[in-house]
Amino acid sequence: MGSSGLSYEIKPLLESDCLELVKVHYRAFEKAAGDIFFTSPPSDSSYELMSRVRAKWISKSNVHAYRAVDLSSNQMLGALVYVSNPDGVSQEKLDDETPSFEAFAPEQNEALWRGIGKKFKECYRDYVGARPAVEVLMLLVDPRYHRQGIGSALLDVALEEADRIGCLTYVDATDEGVRTYEKAGFKIVGNIGFDTRPFGITKRFPVDTVGVNHDVHARCPLIYLDYDTGSQGVNLMA
Repeated sequence: MGSSGLSYEIKPLLESDCLELVKVHYRAFEKAAGDIFFTSPPSDSSYELMSRVRAKWISKSNVHAYRAVDLSSNQMLGALVYVSNPDGVSQEKLDDETPSFEAFAPEQNEALWRGIGKKFKECYRDYVGARPAVEVLMLLVDPRYHRQGIGSALLDVALEEADRIGCLTYVDATDEGVRTYEKAGFKIVGNIGFDTRPFGITKRFPVDTVGVNHDVHARCPLIYLDYDTGSQGVNLMA
């Protein structure tokens, strides 16, 4: 699959791919959020540390990871990580505030990473709760290969899993990624409203949209969560 002369294939993302993953991840978000998540570009040793953390992350039984690979160079063009909860999530798990990542590189703004991780969990609890769901944890494309359909092709993998289970799909979307999700049938149901100022950052956090999709063709009702005040509107999906 692919366009503009680029041929790629969607393959499972293995633990051995995680060093390349974290480098593509940094490139994908460097412009929008590099100076929010990092104090400086990661060193080689920091990339190694982050790759080990991500490898442990994707090894969990309910976490599924895929990569888009250039068939001519075997280079990673993008990646998808999602978690499948066909039986829903227990209240104990919803209330668990244990960080997803156990270790951070020196260049990472650890307090902010932990803070946004906690905020993401709160949003999932508020919008999805204990219901069965597929949650898109990561969807990224190397910025050198944008507008080639790679993000949509990766997203389809998660949507197919949701269709198989018969459940909704949930995502925390970046400003730039919202259009990809809307084209796939997602409906914006709220905003995250994460305040970066307590972490010494004045720049607006660019991951601010909560989207939900019952299936590829579904349309869901609106929920509004005000960015400035954090006040949540009525959850019409409950």
